Amino acid sequence: MDENIEFLQELYKTSEMGKSSLSELAKILDAKENKIKLEIDQDLEKYENIISKIDKLALKYDKKMDKTGFMGKAGSIMGIRMEVSKDNSDSKIADMLIQGYTMGILEVNRKLKKYKNSIGHAEKKIADELIDFQNKSIKNIKKYL
Repeated sequence: MDENIEFLQELYKTSEMGKSSLSELAKILDAKENKIKLEIDQDLEKYENIISKIDKLALKYDKKMDKTGFMGKAGSIMGIRMEVSKDNSDSKIADMLIQGYTMGILEVNRKLKKYKNSIGHAEKKIADELIDFQNKSIKNIKKYL
């Protein structure tokens, strides 16, 4: 059971980082005319949905997921601000998003490999959903490159 919680915490951390990055990007682009904003808003909702599923599953173990502190997110937020201040074109943002989603996919796959013999079906299902969502997001935003 402890490994299920550890695995869920890793999924939570990855999902929360994605949500935090997209939230920051959405704030930066709020007053701008970027067409990619719709994709960002939709993906933000998907991250929120996955985080909610992780929270609900953790409660079955009587656990609550630890939120990532500001310092854990600060580097990502600063990087986003710097990159967008240099170039806020849809193609640049699409490139940044593809890099972020790819890192998320790699991270979840590493955790799946590490915990493959010890996690339950529900935990694996959420991980697969996260990977599937990120892969689909990559495909959807390639049109902006």
